Amino acid sequence: MSLISSYSKLQQCNRELYQTINDLEVNYNRRTIDLADLDVKFELKVNEYESTKEKCQQIDAQLALLTTDKNSNEFDSNRLYWEARKNILVFSQLLNSIEIERTKELIACTKECKNIYAAELRLFQELLPWINDPSCSDHEYVIRAQLIQQLYYNYIYPSDKELGFNGDGAEGTGLTSLPEAIGLLTKVEVIYLRGHQLSHFPEKFWQMTQLQTLILSKNSLKALPTQIKRLSQLEKLDVSQCQLESIPAELSQLTHLTDLNVMNNCLTEIPQSLIHLLSKCCFNVSNNPLPPETVEAFKRQVDPDHGPKVVS
Repeated sequence: MSLISSYSKLQQCNRELYQTINDLEVNYNRRTIDLADLDVKFELKVNEYESTKEKCQQIDAQLALLTTDKNSNEFDSNRLYWEARKNILVFSQLLNSIEIERTKELIACTKECKNIYAAELRLFQELLPWINDPSCSDHEYVIRAQLIQQLYYNYIYPSDKELGFNGDGAEGTGLTSLPEAIGLLTKVEVIYLRGHQLSHFPEKFWQMTQLQTLILSKNSLKALPTQIKRLSQLEKLDVSQCQLESIPAELSQLTHLTDLNVMNNCLTEIPQSLIHLLSKCCFNVSNNPLPPETVEAFKRQVDPDHGPKVVS
């Protein structure tokens, strides 16, 4: 892709992003005004309802007095008058109660819309500095724009549990960082970002505690951060071909882990705390400069009834 083409797409992406943020701010402010108006309307209807209720009680009192003076020549006409007034008030009371319920529904709906706009606004505001990172190459700008589309889709439709796309692994053609906003996608269960140039993770990444599968092979990770222990539901972790020089002992806290792939890295040792995972986890450590005695020590820990778990 030419530089001009990349720059043109970047400019278009920026314009769309700023326009989206502006639209969200307008809609959020509009819903705030709507809520204020609905709150006033709700209060008025409640007051009207209470007023008609009080008037109905007064009429009941008048009718009770009339029953004590049935000999009065005006008894029938007075009774009909007060009963007619009461019927009107009861009908008015019914209308007010219906209006109150409708207003409650409108308030709830408007609040929900306002919350959605606020959440979307937060997402895009957090994405803005990432997409405008001056250290980012023109090619990566385009890739980041693609990821933003995925982030937005997953954020709006949390039922979609997968996120990511694979790069080609070539130098300068993939993502070098992830946005902090990725941590807002707390419902995502699968992330695949194979073949990029990721060397670190934003702090909020570790808030994605529903992650079950994390594919990060062919990236530029020298080490995995200890915060990975927060991904308590993780079942599969692939960090093969990542230039890893070490793996943290905290991996042993991932009690749901059943597949750990660290092949084709630069590991020279394995934390002893990982031994207890071998009873249920397939652990691929092949093509690492590990001392043979280290691999053998781990293999000796494997329960033969469960078959080979350490692949070397």
